Amino acid sequence: MVKVKFCGITKEEEVSLLNTLLPDYIGFVFVPNSKRFLPFAKALALREKLDPKILAVGVFVDAPICDILKAVALGIIQLVQLHGSEDDAYLQTLQEQLAKLLAKNPSLSQKVPILQAFRIDSAQKIKQAQQSNADLILVDAPQAGSGKAFDWKLLAPLKRPYFLAGGLNEENISLAIATLSPYGVDVSSGIETNHQKDFDKMKHFLELCNRNTQ
Repeated sequence: MVKVKFCGITKEEEVSLLNTLLPDYIGFVFVPNSKRFLPFAKALALREKLDPKILAVGVFVDAPICDILKAVALGIIQLVQLHGSEDDAYLQTLQEQLAKLLAKNPSLSQKVPILQAFRIDSAQKIKQAQQSNADLILVDAPQAGSGKAFDWKLLAPLKRPYFLAGGLNEENISLAIATLSPYGVDVSSGIETNHQKDFDKMKHFLELCNRNTQ
């Protein structure tokens, strides 16, 4: 069954809808210049109202590692998504610091996986994604947040499971799953109407994902 992540959650009423639909993951965006940016205090309030079966992912772009550790320590997120230019050294340091944090805090998740995103525009980016030491990878359009799909043919050489993002919606998700068989799919603007999360679109998107992977 393909994993489904609804990203860019910002409101309590959206959490109520999510608790009805139960996607695998939701995403909180901790990127200051994003229109979906959330401060930690608000994200924590939403996490506390979110069904515990839904895992929360924190989206960061070249953030200080101490900020990521704080979000984990507060119990806001159970996965970390790196969506900037973070290099191998950054990733290794983050993994080491997360391991220390979790060892000292048995009440937290036993493991906090790191999901590293790659903006796919060339074979070189595919190579970088393939070689990433992150627990999971995500492949996205060159312009993140553009709402436009990229050339999926570029993914042919990729030999590890991945989350597919970039321009997914009700019209193309069935084709994406049938063509690529991704480990997971990540959608934000594709389940919105007038920049607001749309229950009917979320429900239909989730139904299509389930229908095409049964």
